[in-house]
Amino acid sequence: MTSASSASGAAHPAEAASTAAKAARTGSASPERRAGRKRSVATPPGRHRDSLYAPREPIYPKLAHGRFRRIKWAVMVVTLSIYYFLPWLRWDRGPNAPDQAVLLDLPGRRFYFFWIEIWPQEFYYVAGLL
Repeated sequence: MTSASSASGAAHPAEAASTAAKAARTGSASPERRAGRKRSVATPPGRHRDSLYAPREPIYPKLAHGRFRRIKWAVMVVTLSIYYFLPWLRWDRGPNAPDQAVLLDLPGRRFYFFWIEIWPQEFYYVAGLL
């Protein structure tokens, strides 16, 4: 028996050649060729195999306490109450004028803020205040 026929397990050299050609087409190798390579095995979840990275650790939120946290909540309550209640605050401007304290009058092209009436050409004053 020749070495080609003994490697593929075929008795005839023609069968050994066809088996080698078939192995080359399909990508499978002979057992002798496979013995030299390491098989890559998938690691099961929860285990890592000599990885360069640490395993993932869960992150849990922590309650924050302290003076700045209380200040943050106080500022938030004040600003949200201004935002929600200011549109219902009434301000008397005289006859035939809107009586809302803060009003953006788009059709009239005016902005009312309590006793101040701001026209579009005066808006750079507001920008200067900011």
